[in-house]
Amino acid sequence: FDFITFNTENVILSDPNVRKAINYMIDKNNLVAACLGDGYTASSFSLDMGNWLYDKDLNVGPNADEAIRLLESSGWQRSGNGWYKRIDNRNERLTFSIIVQNTNDNRVRAADNIKTQRENYGINVNLQYYSPNSFSSAINEGEYDTAILGLQLGYSPSLETFIGNGNMARYYNDEISEIRKNIMGGLNDEELQKAYERIFEIYLDDMPYIGLYRTVDTLIYNQNLVGNVRANAFNIYNNIELYD
Repeated sequence: FDFITFNTENVILSDPNVRKAINYMIDKNNLVAACLGDGYTASSFSLDMGNWLYDKDLNVGPNADEAIRLLESSGWQRSGNGWYKRIDNRNERLTFSIIVQNTNDNRVRAADNIKTQRENYGINVNLQYYSPNSFSSAINEGEYDTAILGLQLGYSPSLETFIGNGNMARYYNDEISEIRKNIMGGLNDEELQKAYERIFEIYLDDMPYIGLYRTVDTLIYNQNLVGNVRANAFNIYNNIELYD
């Protein structure tokens, strides 16, 4: 699962409206088709491949009008080929960098595609290609604006990586912290579902990360096999009945 992490301590990117606007500027299906092709699919969240806690409303598509509305609501004004705002008695341009590992061809291509998509909206993006060691150091030290990373996830991934203590976005929310304590204290299924629904609501309002894409498996079966064949990652023979 590959995604963008924001450094939420960055002066410009600390504004959730800016982060949400950037999300609305990315056409993930276009990115996958242009850079990756078969074997990948657009993905908005770490739980979106069939996990029972997933909320489909997390799948936020591109929306130019909403992106512009969010920026303007935060005081950004478009002038010429860029967006500007008065911050600490200085005119700041809406610009930032994306760091990416130079050894990962997929992420390098994705970064280039995202740069082009954002510049179509007047946002200047600087790509920086790091060696694996330099990249890890930059993430750990918080020396970046945004970064493209990837994680190998299980079928029931923990959200602690994204919202827990010491997360890579340096993201913190009081209510999410309290919900996490309740979850770790033990909840029944109904309570857990409600807890995650609230986490998702807060996540969408804060947008500390942008999901991009993930690898997918392909099931190939004989054309003589008929019926409702809906395999999943837990059971590739799901809905396939065997008879003697």
